[in-house]
Amino acid sequence: MSVTLHLPTVLSRLADNQRAIEFDASTVRDVINGVANRFPALAPRIKDEQGAPHPFLNIFLNDEDIRFSGGLDTIVKDGDEVTLVPAISGG
Repeated sequence: MSVTLHLPTVLSRLADNQRAIEFDASTVRDVINGVANRFPALAPRIKDEQGAPHPFLNIFLNDEDIRFSGGLDTIVKDGDEVTLVPAISGG
């Protein structure tokens, strides 16, 4: 399945300034692992040593937070879009 991963500007700098990257994937995990393998400098910003999403990163599949749809094992379909959004704190 061809899936598009969208990166915010701050993360795209670690992916040769690419904001949208195509992947053949079956799950969100495949997409995350694919981008981490293709751009090793990006890997520690998107997942921890155990392969879990970085705690300050939100992952959306077609505008739905994957935490509510199966996490990294959420199935993707051809044409789906995965978006990484860094969490912002303030006060």
